[in-house]
Amino acid sequence: MARAFLPFRQALAVLLVLSLFPLAFSAWVLFTPLDPHEAAAARICFYLLVAFCGALGTVVPYGLRSGEMASSCRQRSKAAWSVIALLVAAGVVLARYYRWEIRLVDVPDADALPLNTSGYAIEKLPFSFQVSFAKDRTIYFADASGDVYRADDSNPTATLTRIGHSGLRPRCLVVSSKGSIFVSGDKQPLLRSADGGRSWDKVLDIPVWRMAQDSASGTLYAGNYSKGRDVHTILLASKDDGKSWRQVFADPRLDHIHTVRFDPTFRRIYIAAGDGPPRGQAYSR
Repeated sequence: MARAFLPFRQALAVLLVLSLFPLAFSAWVLFTPLDPHEAAAARICFYLLVAFCGALGTVVPYGLRSGEMASSCRQRSKAAWSVIALLVAAGVVLARYYRWEIRLVDVPDADALPLNTSGYAIEKLPFSFQVSFAKDRTIYFADASGDVYRADDSNPTATLTRIGHSGLRPRCLVVSSKGSIFVSGDKQPLLRSADGGRSWDKVLDIPVWRMAQDSASGTLYAGNYSKGRDVHTILLASKDDGKSWRQVFADPRLDHIHTVRFDPTFRRIYIAAGDGPPRGQAYSR
């Protein structure tokens, strides 16, 4: 009779083990920082957890067997535990080198939201560019080759004029209140032109993605976009229109800076740091 009930007991054990999976997965999601674009890594973890529970489901039934099959079952259990150990090791590697992030999967993607053009109109320009910057009624563009252009907002196509060549593939383009032009790119320094784009000087060795300016005092703020294991958030300030810079904030717990904004109403400087798990926002009065 024992053998007659064995398949039922085995199936019951598998169901009991697998029933723990939704609870474990929900707990994992609850305590893991998540982003929509990183759901692929989370799916890898999902499959590993399924395989782990499946392997565990094969070990428990073997423990229920006895008698003449005990020796064979113990060998199978050892093999199953070896598979589990490999799965756990794979999970540890993924946890170390990948970020399992899906908590925001249900949050609407800004790119997928319907376009609302209330109060403005979208104009298609017949030229390509990497970055742009608007200063009063003047718009600045920089293309992938590093050429910098200036145009009037009333008619950008007709007034587009090449004003200089920065020599790098830009990710950041900013023009100060005094007219100095700043350009930076991935793994490239911050360059400054004080003569309208004709010549360029390196003012920072680190790459910069975002800059902001206090319009009252003229102070410029730049956040580093350095990448690597040994880099962290650094915010610098300049009171001489970008000629020299001093560090005003640093935190080894945070990654590089994505956003730098100055609020003229409450006179606060805001930053946002990403990309890794040590991320966050900060402000200073």
